[in-house]
Amino acid sequence: MNCCQYNAGMLRNRLLIQRLVKASDGEGGWTETWLDVATLPAFVEPVSGGEFFQGMRLEAHLTHKAVVRFYSGLDATMRAKLGDRLFNIRSVMDVEERHRWHVLMMEEGVRV
Repeated sequence: MNCCQYNAGMLRNRLLIQRLVKASDGEGGWTETWLDVATLPAFVEPVSGGEFFQGMRLEAHLTHKAVVRFYSGLDATMRAKLGDRLFNIRSVMDVEERHRWHVLMMEEGVRV
């Protein structure tokens, strides 16, 4: 997909980008918490879904694509939040390598 197919009018969602940080607990260990990095206007749409068995129970699998303006430092170690829903960012693509748009492939659910 080329960059000219995206425009600001498509960015109707607010996607909160978060980064996992580790903080010392003062006892030689650490705690993990998610730090808000940015809130980006985004176009979000479902791509695919399915169900599978894991650990003797049925699990749902749903992937989404999000288009945002280029944001330096955005990578697949982050997660996105849309309302109360959490998405693991699986890939970040710089459309046409022009630093104008990012396409995020995301999976809904808990990070594993």
